[in-house]
Amino acid sequence: MPAVPVFASKPLARAGGVRVGRAAAHLVVAEGPWAVFLPVAVGARYPDVASVVPRHAATTVALDPADAAALRAALPGLPGAADEHRPVTLDAGATVAVRSRDAGTGAVRAVVLPRSAAAGPPVRVALDRRLLARALTLQ
Repeated sequence: MPAVPVFASKPLARAGGVRVGRAAAHLVVAEGPWAVFLPVAVGARYPDVASVVPRHAATTVALDPADAAALRAALPGLPGAADEHRPVTLDAGATVAVRSRDAGTGAVRAVVLPRSAAAGPPVRVALDRRLLARALTLQ
């Protein structure tokens, strides 16, 4: 089925309960007075999930509580805090570290987490420091 932006519309969101039905060649999604007829590709098949799911093992990071507390305290002062998305990079490999860079000055700073460990292939993930801070409070 195709993606349909009508499902994000405010009038549809306020309409009430959702009903779903099937016609000969359509899936019908109805909410309040609205009804959307979505064409069904009768001969189509589900995509090959194995081709889109990574075949390698996931990388996990076990944060030591003392490292998590130190990182929580350091995050607001890391370079780039004024950037729109407040980016930081989590490096999980032989060591675990969080790095950031100020786009204007080029200043770079790393917070190494010596008591924390990563398992799996090395990865580098960029994320918003607010999300990382929130995750640290949930630990």
